Amino acid sequence: MKSHQHSQRGIALLTALLIMALLVIVAMTLAYQQQLEVRRTATLIHNEQAYQYALAVEAFAISVLNDDRKNNEVDHLEEDWATLSPVMPIENGEVTGKLEDLQGRFNLNTLLVSNQADPIALLRFQALLEQFDMDPNNVFAVVDWLDTDGIQNGPYGAEDDFYLGLETSYLSANRFFSDVSELRLVKGFNVANFKLLAEHLSALPTATSININTASASVIEALGASAADSQSLTRQLPKNPEQISAESREHFKSVSEFLTEARTISSEQGLSVNSEYFLLTAQTRFAGGKALLKSVLHRNNNGQLRVISRNLSPD
Repeated sequence: MKSHQHSQRGIALLTALLIMALLVIVAMTLAYQQQLEVRRTATLIHNEQAYQYALAVEAFAISVLNDDRKNNEVDHLEEDWATLSPVMPIENGEVTGKLEDLQGRFNLNTLLVSNQADPIALLRFQALLEQFDMDPNNVFAVVDWLDTDGIQNGPYGAEDDFYLGLETSYLSANRFFSDVSELRLVKGFNVANFKLLAEHLSALPTATSININTASASVIEALGASAADSQSLTRQLPKNPEQISAESREHFKSVSEFLTEARTISSEQGLSVNSEYFLLTAQTRFAGGKALLKSVLHRNNNGQLRVISRNLSPD
């Protein structure tokens, strides 16, 4: 009898210990989940604060561009907007802001005017493709991607029937590019060759001119300059400040001045010394939170500025 009682007590003790262990596990799990929720909440709060700092950088950039238009209608890389402080410390973090002139790039949407290929823009884009060992005939597929006629632009063009025949099928856009990354979808282009071109391209909502004061050597070569001349004609500053000379920093005050120096470039069509579209890249870190904001800014002829688009992503 006593043995049976001892056995029951042992079972009761084991049951109590098991219940206690389960309660401890549940408590630890709840505590861990609570910690995770606290961390998630803190991260969300800090990320939101980082985003607000990025918006403050955007507001500052707009102010700088406003002042720039009041002072001078010629846009070049010696101006304040082009030399924003690369790193600005803040309490518990830092922010960086950089403005780039999107009209120093080739605007893909200039290839089409009134649903017809623009011959000069077409030649310039072909010249840009050739610099990176790409088939210049790929431009005809780009024109087909833009136009709305549904007619293939010769043997190198591509309309819906081509894209519907792919393993992952889709339709051609038949509209302006909304982002340069769309080019990867066009016949003749892919992720690899797009990466080579990306920094020289833009996709702006209207036809725009190329600002010769902010264009890269590759873009200037695409205008018709030789490879050697394009290096001397570009006003983009060297990455090493010690390589900057007074001559290399001198900007063009007019297109005619540029054409006088660039003897092999005959057409002034689509060239300018001022810009309307800029890209702000604001990167912020705050108390563990982070944000990367890319804003396209438009400044019209009256100097009025508005945000065309914002793209927010993790740092």
